[in-house]
Amino acid sequence: MDSKFAELVFLPVPEIGHFLSMVDLAKRLVNRHHRLSVTILTYSTFFATVQLPSSAASLPGIRFLNLPHVDPPPLQGVSGEACQSLFQQHLKPHVKHAITTRHGGDTESDPKYSSRLAGLVLDFFSTAVIDVADELGVPAYVYFPSGAAFLGFLLNLPALDSQLGGLATELTIPSFFEPVPTSELPSVFLEKDQDGYHWMLYHARRFRETKGIIVNSFTGLEPGLADLVSKVDCPPVYPVGPLLDQIEADRSGEDRIMKWLDDQPVGSVVFLCFGSRGAFGVGQVHEIAHGLEHSGYRFLWSLRQPPRVKHLPPSDHTNFDGVLPEGFLDRTAEKGLVCGWAPQFKILYHPSIGGFVSHGGWNSIMESLWCGVPILVWPIYAEQKLNRYRIVRDLGLGVEVTENDEDMNGRDLLMAYTDGGHLVKREKVKVAVKALMDGESEVRRKVKQMSETCRETVRDGGSSFASLGQFITDLFASMKK
Repeated sequence: MDSKFAELVFLPVPEIGHFLSMVDLAKRLVNRHHRLSVTILTYSTFFATVQLPSSAASLPGIRFLNLPHVDPPPLQGVSGEACQSLFQQHLKPHVKHAITTRHGGDTESDPKYSSRLAGLVLDFFSTAVIDVADELGVPAYVYFPSGAAFLGFLLNLPALDSQLGGLATELTIPSFFEPVPTSELPSVFLEKDQDGYHWMLYHARRFRETKGIIVNSFTGLEPGLADLVSKVDCPPVYPVGPLLDQIEADRSGEDRIMKWLDDQPVGSVVFLCFGSRGAFGVGQVHEIAHGLEHSGYRFLWSLRQPPRVKHLPPSDHTNFDGVLPEGFLDRTAEKGLVCGWAPQFKILYHPSIGGFVSHGGWNSIMESLWCGVPILVWPIYAEQKLNRYRIVRDLGLGVEVTENDEDMNGRDLLMAYTDGGHLVKREKVKVAVKALMDGESEVRRKVKQMSETCRETVRDGGSSFASLGQFITDLFASMKK
């Protein structure tokens, strides 16, 4: 074994929030062990595409292999969770062919480079591909891009199944410190007769068939990971976060944004960005605009338009005047900048940023903590209400728009904010932004402290550094069997 290189094959889903943190995981693995390489399988769908930055092609020890085009399964009337999951099923023969072609030919016969397939690392939506790992006789691992609290919920989902959709108003979940109101759950878990719930339950059950679960979190943030593993029947969990988006993107408009930030005072700007799927209808855009203007703070706002076709991502506006209140851009020209796509991590790292208004995706939370920037969590889709509950109410590391959204129980928040069926009013926005930008708040102090913990955990001697090393040790040990 010592004479061979070990190769892991990664299968991400083409969603930017899942993909880029998985690339960072690959970078850390190959940097830790000189005989370990990673091949990342990439593909495109009509509902999700990741444009690979040119800088990614030169990452040492990492190879990107594009899978052939696959016609999507019938997706009329299906949920986003079902879209991803069904597509993974259709990819299985192509994944197997790509791996067997690579490991059945030149790399085995070339004495200068003898590589042995060590295993598959699968996005949690890709558990159907565990079957391919079984057929190839190698272990499968799940990469979980969200936090340990949500992972704990999914691991307990088979046991919680009977309580969901019933009369229970709160759930006891071992990975949370306090009982969780059912109103905080993603809508997919409250609609048990729908395809999305079927697929999430399917994935939760298949987690147990893997050799391990790699999670984008760390014990300094979520110390209950050991208890999580001991209370449910599951494979080892490796907390290796924070994993971050550190790949330089090839997008226009970045220079304009960074130059504007360079001209702003330190800690003076509130940055608004709502993720790769976050967009608002005109009504909510107007409320945000008025709230920002009345707050008096400088702002940078990444404003994108909702898609016209279900499951597609948002796109940039061609004309902001058509969506913003009349005169807003003129009135705020001296203190604000509205843009389309924005390099989120690079912006958060800029010293002028003093607060971050976000949808509360886990990657965004990790980035804000790493940069020491307080976050206002405004959930829109996926597990973001649970993330808010964890970060704001469980851990006290953020603030929220104090809007009672319990009446949204079971509704699609993204759809409601897009069609105007649910609006957070301008006064709520103003108050929340002021709380976020409070320079003396306890939240700001705790976030600065957690920023130091983030850095310590990935250094030699830190918990995530050790956990990544344990994963590599276990990986090579499994190859000797």
